Amino acid sequence: MRLAALTLLAFLTLSSVRAEEWTTTDGKTYRDVKVVKIEDDAVTILDQDGGALVPIAVLAPDLQQRFHYDPAKAAIAAAKRQQDEQTSQQAVADAKKAEQTEAQKTIPPVVAGASVAAVVPASPQPVTAPSAVAPVIAESTTPSAPTSTPPSSQFAVNPGTPAAPGNAHATVNANWKLVWSDEFDGTSIDSSKWGFEVNGDGGGNNELQYYTDRPENAKVEDGHLVITAIKENYKGPDGKSRHYTSARMTTKGKFSWKYGRFEARIKMPKGKGMWPAFWMMPQDSVYGGWARSGELDIVEVIGHQPNLAYGTIHYGDSWPHNTHTGDKFALPSGDFSDDFHVFAVEWEEGEIRWYIDGQLYQTQTKWYTNGGKFPAPFDQNFFIILNVAVGGAWPGPPSPETTFPQTMEVDYVRVYQPAP
Repeated sequence: MRLAALTLLAFLTLSSVRAEEWTTTDGKTYRDVKVVKIEDDAVTILDQDGGALVPIAVLAPDLQQRFHYDPAKAAIAAAKRQQDEQTSQQAVADAKKAEQTEAQKTIPPVVAGASVAAVVPASPQPVTAPSAVAPVIAESTTPSAPTSTPPSSQFAVNPGTPAAPGNAHATVNANWKLVWSDEFDGTSIDSSKWGFEVNGDGGGNNELQYYTDRPENAKVEDGHLVITAIKENYKGPDGKSRHYTSARMTTKGKFSWKYGRFEARIKMPKGKGMWPAFWMMPQDSVYGGWARSGELDIVEVIGHQPNLAYGTIHYGDSWPHNTHTGDKFALPSGDFSDDFHVFAVEWEEGEIRWYIDGQLYQTQTKWYTNGGKFPAPFDQNFFIILNVAVGGAWPGPPSPETTFPQTMEVDYVRVYQPAP
C-alpha cells in the first residue's frame, strides 16, 4: 500500500522535478511543482494551489522529453483511463439500480405454517482495476511468465455466495489450520503481537497524518480494535507538526509468515481523503528496497469510493522502476462503512487469491523481481500492517464535507497455514 521510508527520501532527492514553475501551452502556470506520479499520458503534481492531473502533451517540449512522452502510448493510456472511469461509473449506476429494484419489490404475506425461503443477494462482481492504484514513476519491462502453470490450490475457500456482511465470517476449508490470531477481546492492545510506527513522515505518499501510539488513535473497545483518525494540530517527538493524527500498527519483528491465509473482519471509515488498509510487507526485504522485495495489499479503500475495495501486489525493481497488478471489488449495494466485512488473501507458492466475505474475486500468478527467480519476491516472510492514512497521492486531501473523527474497526485478525 505504502512506499517505504526510502521512497520518501527518493522523492526528496528528485530535485530535477521539484520546486519548479511550469507553464502549459494554454498559458496556465503551476508554481512550486512537486511530482507525485507519472503515467504515459499525464503527470500528477502538487503545487501551491493543490493537486492536479496534467496531460503531458500540454507541457513544454523539454518537460515532454523529460517524461519520455510518446503520443502513441499516451493515446492508449488515455483510452484506458476513460474506460476505467466508465467502468467505475457503470458499477456505481448498477449498484444504485439494484437498490431501487430491491426497494420496489413487495413482500408477500406469510401463510401460517408455510416456510419462507431465504432471499440470497447476488454475488458481487469485480470490476477492472484502475491503472493508478499506486505511484509508478517509470516503466518496467516484465519478463516472460513462468513456463509452468502454478498448481491449483487444494486449500481454497469455497467462493459460493457471500455471507451476509453483518455476520460475514467466511467458512475456512478444514485443510487450513489457525496458527495466530488476535480477537481483541481484552482491554488493551497486545504489545506482544503489535508494535506502532510513530512519525510524521507522510508514509512516502505525501500523507497528512502523524502516526502515534496514543490510545486516542488506537485502542481496544467492546471486542474490537479501533483505529481513529482525528483532525487536530499535533507536534510529534520528532518535531514535525501535522493537522491530523492516526495509527499504523504492525507485527514487524514479532510475527511474520511465508504463505498462508490472512484474514480480518473490518468496518471501514468513509469520506474524501480517508485511506484505510490491511496489508503486508517483507520482514527482511531479502531482494532489495521497495518494491523489489514485494508488497501485498489485502485490502485498501479510498473514502470517496466507499463501495470499492482494492487488492494489489507491488513488485519488479526498486522505485521508481517498480510495477504492480491488482483488481477491485464493488459491493452491489451500500458501502464498506455500513457494516463489517471479511477481507482475506490465500497466498501459496506461485499463487495469491483475494476474497471478500468468502467470495473469490481475483487470482494472481504472474509477478517478478530483478532480485531473484519466480516465485520471488513472494517467497519470503511478510508481516501484517493495519492503518488509516489521511490524504496522500491516491485519495487526495480531505474535503470540507469529510467529518472527523473517522474510525476503522477490526473485529479480528487471523492467520492460517496448511494443516500437516
